[in-house]
Amino acid sequence: MEHTKPHDEKADAIAWLAMLGPPLVWSLNFEVIYAGVLSACEAKRNVVLIVCGAATLALIAGCAVLAGRELRSDNRARRFMAQVGLMAAGVFALVTIAQMIAMFIMDPCLT
Repeated sequence: MEHTKPHDEKADAIAWLAMLGPPLVWSLNFEVIYAGVLSACEAKRNVVLIVCGAATLALIAGCAVLAGRELRSDNRARRFMAQVGLMAAGVFALVTIAQMIAMFIMDPCLT
């Protein structure tokens, strides 16, 4: 008789979040800053946009931490999802940083 481990739904959800979290968080940030440019232009300040970018980086870092914890999993699928999640976190963190650099350099009224 083969002994199998019970299906761990919480660990599966964490692995999915670690893998899909960075692109979802970045796309939400992209929509928020796109919608906020007009108000930033009217206020002549883009502080809110920069705060949104910083919050996005924090959430992406949180997803990377979750992915890092799943790297030690015995489940191969979860380990693979964690590796993809770490790569996605790195890519989307770089994209967010590039957006933030543009926010620091450019006037929000330039269209």
